[in-house]
Formats: sequence, structure tokens, C-alpha cells
Amino acid sequence: MAKFLPGKRIRLRQIQIKDALPIITLLGDNPGIASNLVFFSDGAPSLEREAAWIEAVTKRPYREFVFVAETLEKDVLIGTVGIHDIDDINRNARVGIMIINKDFTGKGYAQEMLEILHKWVFEYLKLNKVYMNFRVDNARMRHVTEKFGYCEVGVLKNEYFWKGQWLDFVRYELTADRWREFKNAP
Repeated sequence: MAKFLPGKRIRLRQIQIKDALPIITLLGDNPGIASNLVFFSDGAPSLEREAAWIEAVTKRPYREFVFVAETLEKDVLIGTVGIHDIDDINRNARVGIMIINKDFTGKGYAQEMLEILHKWVFEYLKLNKVYMNFRVDNARMRHVTEKFGYCEVGVLKNEYFWKGQWLDFVRYELTADRWREFKNAP
């Protein structure tokens, strides 16, 4: 794998333990994102827990890959993007993305992160499909996924139990063929 996956304004590089402190610092500055992490775990991660998670992820090559997105000019950390639950037999994986630096939200960086990731996933790893699951009320993710040609395939009823209630999630999928169509569209 290349050391960096370059884009127009950013690059992706494989996450490293040294990224734990900047990630935790940025999460402290962005309580909205930190609350999403609380949703998926026992709480906002400590430095030790984040470092342990990064170490575990980097020891599972070909099961998942997580990248840090940073600016080309000054190496400013923007967020993370990755693929998880890689199924080698069926050639699919789940995509996760998070803009943690609030100075970069709403400026097209998530789209650039996904452009780079999709190219790598479909051309280098030769996966056939990627998918995302997110809360049904997450309009931003709906917009981003639809812009890339992801198709809604269904609602995951009662997917997570949180704060005393069951929440529905929606699943969006993107196949390699559909990605090529969108990539080559005018």
C-alpha cells in the first residue's frame, strides 16, 4: 500500500498511534462529533482507549483499514475515513467517515475523502461493494452518499438501543460498477 493516498487538497494516510492525541484534542473541541462516539461506545474515548483502538486496528490488515485525512500544505488533521468488516469472499466492506476538525465541516472535505477512498477500494483492493449504515435522520450523510451514487437499500429497524429507545438506521450501498458510472459521468 502507498504511504499516502493523495487528493486535490488532502491526503489520506494510514492511522498511527501518534494520531491519538490530536484526535482526542479535536474531539474535545467538537462536542457534536464526540456525542456520536458516545452513541457507539461507552463514552468519549480517553487518550489511552483511542491509542489502544488505533493499535488494534493497525494489527488487523485486510480486515479493516482506517486513514487520517490531513491537508496537503500543513498536515492539518481533518478527520478519519476507513473500511471495516471486510468480507474477502463476497468482496464488500462497511465505510465509516468522520470530520472531527470543525474548521473543515461543510466545505466538501468529506466528499474528497470518499473520492480517494473509493478509488483505492475499487481499484486497489478490488472490492465489489461498499456500504454505510447511519441514523435515518442524518440528512448530511444522505446527501453525501447520494452524491456518490450510493443507493438506499433499506431501513435497519431497531438497529441500536440508545437512551431507552430503539433507533432505526438506513443502509446505503455503492457497487464498483455504479462507482465507475458516477466517476466517469460529466
